[in-house]
Amino acid sequence: MPIKYQMGDVVSGSNLADNFKGQTLTAVGFARGSDVPLCILRSHESTSPTHIADIDGEAIDFLVVSHSDTISVPEARAKFGALWGKRQVRREAQAETGYQARTKAA
Repeated sequence: MPIKYQMGDVVSGSNLADNFKGQTLTAVGFARGSDVPLCILRSHESTSPTHIADIDGEAIDFLVVSHSDTISVPEARAKFGALWGKRQVRREAQAETGYQARTKAA
């Protein structure tokens, strides 16, 4: 049985799926060594994590730059720059946007 985090617990974001597995919570992300809030993470015990947003609540999207979890940060930044012009919006994101537009119109 996973430990249930308490309010005020600091949890590493390095292994996001495992660290938040089985947790229903909302957490505010910050850079290590800083007290500046950067993003919001929502997690549900059945699917965790379920949503990441910036500190104002706007959704954060991700550009996949590698199928490896061991590339360096500089390499990831370089690949991000190279792939930015070639990015593709996946159907899941388009379907969600379409659903939101239909809901607002109704």
